[in-house]
Amino acid sequence: IMKMEPNIENMTLNEYLEYEAKKERRLRRDV
Repeated sequence: IMKMEPNIENMTLNEYLEYEAKKERRLRRDV
């Protein structure tokens, strides 16, 4: 999932968790 704002309602739980994990890593790296 490369979109920045995915349609969460259409995501599976695994995809959602993976998206959140990637977002967290990006935020930590930017700090």
